Amino acid sequence: MRHTPFTRLLPLLLAALLAFTGCGNDSNGSSSDADLSAIHREVKALYGEGYYPSLAIDNDTLSRKYGLTREKMDEVIAEEAALSEHPDTFIAVKAKEGEADALEEELAAYRDKAAREYPDSPKAQVAQVVRVGDYLFYLALGPEPAEGASPTAALESAREEIAKGVDAVTARLKR
Repeated sequence: MRHTPFTRLLPLLLAALLAFTGCGNDSNGSSSDADLSAIHREVKALYGEGYYPSLAIDNDTLSRKYGLTREKMDEVIAEEAALSEHPDTFIAVKAKEGEADALEEELAAYRDKAAREYPDSPKAQVAQVVRVGDYLFYLALGPEPAEGASPTAALESAREEIAKGVDAVTARLKR
């Protein structure tokens, strides 16, 4: 095969094109292409056996139970505990442009609803909605508080466990 100057430059041109199109920063300096799957894997690994959501949440359930509008999302990963008496839930959303405020309100409304539906669950009482730019998360995660713990100690334990997830999510998004 004969190599012309063009065939020698073609790989370099393609590499340059990929380098320019692969840049992933938006105007505010945060990553515009966070990998929700990687964040999900990190959170699951962080909690290990204490990560109880194992049932994928479909679009109908997102709307009906969680009040989330799928049309406002570019991407979503959502799981809940298989047993309905457990409030353990992980929701990660990349909002479509201009929809993050509305989705944040929807997640906050669900957080308040879950606190009412699970009044005896420390995780439901201290669940967190986290927002970094157009990325939103609902976290009600972690191992159960120690058996026989006082209500105050159980709430504090749940708060500490959820804070671990919040820290992992925000650290990953601010890289």
